[in-house]
Amino acid sequence: MSGPSFIDNRDGNTFAKAIGRHLKGLREAGESSEELCIATGYFTAAGRLRVAAEAERIGKVRLLIGAEPRPGTEMSPRQPGDSKEPERTKTQVQGVLNGQVRGLKTERDQGFDFHPDDLGRLKRLLEFFRSERVEVRHVQDKFFHAKAWILRGCHPGVLAGSSNLTAAASNITGAVPGTA
Repeated sequence: MSGPSFIDNRDGNTFAKAIGRHLKGLREAGESSEELCIATGYFTAAGRLRVAAEAERIGKVRLLIGAEPRPGTEMSPRQPGDSKEPERTKTQVQGVLNGQVRGLKTERDQGFDFHPDDLGRLKRLLEFFRSERVEVRHVQDKFFHAKAWILRGCHPGVLAGSSNLTAAASNITGAVPGTA
């Protein structure tokens, strides 16, 4: 394996493709990693499925997932021209609800269409997470926005960048150790 490869999203140079190539290259050379440790601020099934084919072949996977940031709970200060109460509060609450619906729709639409073929992939994903080979922890008491992939074994390496384990983030930047 050569030095690090930088992922810049140009010409299909995405994180999901690069980490898949790297893990496959190690496996085909008979040098698979023994363990993959992932720290991610966010996780979606679609993101996991983008790297599942090779990641599922690793002996052990440890996943540390952050908590979804909570929207502010305080009302914004009243501004000149704001509606009177209770209309002002109704407007703010509706704005928050609309934002949450937009966020859910965006997440739903990013890379996972729920076709019949994908249902089998989802079942395989569930089986993988229920296996003894996977350890998952969830940070709930504070904001956790780390992004790192650590490979342990005969060819250890670290990937650091802006690579959450989501469908959208599989197309972001970072660096993969020892890839050409």
